[in-house]
Order: sequence, then structure tokens, then C-alpha cells
Amino acid sequence: MFRKSYRKAQAQEDLKQELQEKMMTSKELGLFINNQRNVISQLKDKIEQTRKEQVLLGLVSTDPNQVSTEEEKLIAEYNKQKDTYKQSFDKYEVIEGRSRENEHIVEAQPRENATGL
Repeated sequence: MFRKSYRKAQAQEDLKQELQEKMMTSKELGLFINNQRNVISQLKDKIEQTRKEQVLLGLVSTDPNQVSTEEEKLIAEYNKQKDTYKQSFDKYEVIEGRSRENEHIVEAQPRENATGL
């Protein structure tokens, strides 16, 4: 009987530890994602500003299909940051899903122990 309850308690502690680690990873990833969102927003603003400046200076026409080298660089950086954001967000969703599953298991275990199951 003691061995059984000890194994259950050890498994529960392991699950709690894993849950804490996933929550910390999730929190760090969430902060990174928010930062990426800000970087992407700033890049969009820079692209718009560059377009406006170049049209005003007469360096490019008002044709939206024509882009300058500076604008191409900004767009490339924007796309790179956007891809990083998407990958990070997908990873975040996976970690959050697993954390919720573990959380439900951890919450259910004390009830099982109290009922003797």
C-alpha cells in the first residue's frame, strides 16, 4: 500500500514540476511574442514612412508595385519577423495546450486520493 501511494505521490510531484516548467516557458514565450508583435508594428510604420518620404521626394512614383531598395530591405525584415512570430505563436499554443492538460490532471489527483481511488 505504501509503495503504491508513494509512486502516486512521486508521479504527482513530477507532474507539478513539469507543469511549472511549462508555465515558465509559456510565460517567457508570451513575452517574446508580444515583443515580436511590437517589432512587426514598428517595421510596418517604417515601411509606410519610407513610402511617404520617397513619394514626396519624387524618388518613386505613386505606383504601389514599385518599391525602393530601402523598402525592399524593410519588407524582407518584416517578413522574417512575421515568420518568427508565427513559429513562436504556434509553439506557444502547443505548450499552453499541454499545460492545461497537465493542470486538469494535477487538479483531479487530490480528489482521487481523497476518495481512495
